[in-house]
Amino acid sequence: MVEPDLDLPLPAAAAAVRAKSGRWPKSGATKQAVLDAARVLFGTQGYEATSINDLVKASGVSVGSIYHQFGGKAEVFMALAHEVLSSNATASAAAAEKARAAGENRPGVLYAVGAKAHLMDTWRLREVSRIMLSDDVPPGFSQVRREAVLRFIHGARRLTIGEPPLPDLSAYAVTSLVNAAALQIVEVADRRTAEKVADYFTGLILRLAGEDE
Repeated sequence: MVEPDLDLPLPAAAAAVRAKSGRWPKSGATKQAVLDAARVLFGTQGYEATSINDLVKASGVSVGSIYHQFGGKAEVFMALAHEVLSSNATASAAAAEKARAAGENRPGVLYAVGAKAHLMDTWRLREVSRIMLSDDVPPGFSQVRREAVLRFIHGARRLTIGEPPLPDLSAYAVTSLVNAAALQIVEVADRRTAEKVADYFTGLILRLAGEDE
């Protein structure tokens, strides 16, 4: 997969995609070329400010091919967002499983480990993640975002902090902390500070769960 420089504006974005692939895409690489271009353009210009024509210029793919492969700009965004959400989930699950394999069985610790991995992956993909967390998204994406949050809440249901008066309140509480952390971490430029942000918020989760020692 081509990894374009996310700091480059159009038309430099087009040159970056072409230079790193060594050519304009053939039919088999069309879909990925559009996603690579979208990653650059949505990350630097935002969703609304990016046009189909921008995607055409940056990817070297025809308008007809984009509509054939995706259906339109909104569908390109959705495909890219699903890539990000899938990556986040994979990172979180892998980190928690590694901790579990090492003998960790405390729900709060396992959740915090998975949450940190999720946050660091969000930071790694911050240019697109920032747009996904904003209001600059296509119609219908709010439902996708809501479903992702509900999955995160479901993953925290083993946690019970204090004596919550309603079921799942602890899960909602820690999920809110992770969401707050995500909003902050996407604005961080360097990995060291991102680690500190992730550690701060996951530390709060551990304190709430009584597992910070």
